Amino acid sequence: MSYPFVNEENPFGSAEMASAQDAARAGMLRKSNTAIYCGELEGRSLFFYGEGGILLVAGARSGKLRDILAYTLCKGICDGRTIIVLDPKGELAAISRDQILGDGKAKKVITFNPRSLHGLPQHRINPVGYLKWSSPTLIPDLKLLLENWIPKSGSANGEYFELNARRWAEAICLTLIKMHGVLELPHLYRVVNLLSGGGKEWIDFAYEMHTSGLQLSSDVEEEIAAMREDRSGGFQGIIGELQKSVACLSDPLLSEAVSGPFDFELSELCDVGALTQLYLMVPMEMIPLWAPVLKSLFVGCLIEKSRKPDAPRQLWILDECGQLGSFPVVPQMFTYGAGIGIQPFAVFQSTRQMEGLAPHAGQLITSSASLQIYFATRDLGSAKTVSEVLGTQTLRTDDPLTQSRAKLKKEQLMAALLGGGDPFQLASQIAQLGHETRHTRKHARQLRTPDEVMRTAKDGMYLLCDDLPGPLYAQRKPYWTRRFMAGRYHPNPYHLPKDSVKIATFWGPRLRKIITEDVPDQYAHLPQYADGSWSYVEGFRP
Repeated sequence: MSYPFVNEENPFGSAEMASAQDAARAGMLRKSNTAIYCGELEGRSLFFYGEGGILLVAGARSGKLRDILAYTLCKGICDGRTIIVLDPKGELAAISRDQILGDGKAKKVITFNPRSLHGLPQHRINPVGYLKWSSPTLIPDLKLLLENWIPKSGSANGEYFELNARRWAEAICLTLIKMHGVLELPHLYRVVNLLSGGGKEWIDFAYEMHTSGLQLSSDVEEEIAAMREDRSGGFQGIIGELQKSVACLSDPLLSEAVSGPFDFELSELCDVGALTQLYLMVPMEMIPLWAPVLKSLFVGCLIEKSRKPDAPRQLWILDECGQLGSFPVVPQMFTYGAGIGIQPFAVFQSTRQMEGLAPHAGQLITSSASLQIYFATRDLGSAKTVSEVLGTQTLRTDDPLTQSRAKLKKEQLMAALLGGGDPFQLASQIAQLGHETRHTRKHARQLRTPDEVMRTAKDGMYLLCDDLPGPLYAQRKPYWTRRFMAGRYHPNPYHLPKDSVKIATFWGPRLRKIITEDVPDQYAHLPQYADGSWSYVEGFRP
């Protein structure tokens, strides 16, 4: 953003809202198949074309899905992008499952869905399938995974255990990869749980570590054997960190979802000419518990894309991002993701949630985001942040006391002049007092104070975009109220009715049924139609 800085005229600040003309000049009123929907302005849709990250901060139950995310995910807007979605509750996948784009084109829809939410497919994915013995970047890729799998807690006492847990996990993983050719998370879970008790199975694996020819594996095996003898607190602390990191895999549904045979490889996200929408469907309450696996999926996507920077650009929508806990990859994506073709779109309920991702994550994300969207701000901390970001303006207001005094004095001098006073002596004084009767003061005022931010209109929101000269006050509308969205979405499973959808028509809102039938042969190969059926909105057959 840029302001016309004239410090003499605006000593306290020159913040002002951008206009519709500014949005038009920035190209935000034009649509393309890679643009991202970001609201409404005077009845026209706004789109973002930049390559930098996007930050959305809005309170709970404020309509983030309804007013922003659904537009981009449903077919017809962002058809030229591969999209990866962290989808709490599976709502986004449920409403945007139809990705038949017309002219025989379609996106693949992959649903990582361990809990079988809403009857959608349960595709199996190996989050660490890129960790192959044949990979020339195996060691750095593994280190990146473990940095996010076993993050630092920030505790001085815990750092010893966390760093050694990473080192032990690296040695174990390298041995498993050499044994099987590729890493699978259930194998790691099994070995980590053998560590504490020892026994024949652990001895067999320890032998594999010792004879692997890998210096790290051999050293760690000897270290484990030595520490096991004295049962020191250090030994138990390191094992505790390792077991905590894989504890989520004790859930048989999650373990099965990351076990072979696999339905999809993360490398397929980089296939040219085969766009995909990948939904990571996780019940809201399970996000913190399953966070290690979710993080490993995103790290895998990152590594595969970094290997193929010329592959189609990817959009990562991280809904409820704050629930992931410590996850350094997110702020890193805001800083260098654009260079490798990844655009992060992180969604938080408050600005404070960002700090849980990594040290100084909030500062990194806000300083790197090319588009920031704020609405339904309910907590004072976020409201203060938004108020500060919007900026300060210089206001000019009348000074009633000075003006009234000058007016009274001027009238007295005019009376004296008419009474025979010396005009040459009084003229300059009268002129000066005439200026004082128009005297104004300059003072600073925030463009929106924190309380005004919290009392913003229900359908209002603030956009800060690199291409605009100032913040833009825009509006938002539910996707089912827009005529151009008719036929593009399926029912939301958490809202009735479940067998029909409300669409906007020329004659007002109407209900249309969902039709289910055998999938046509030309689309039968798509993974989302593996059961042989497809569905669409009545009157809008693809």
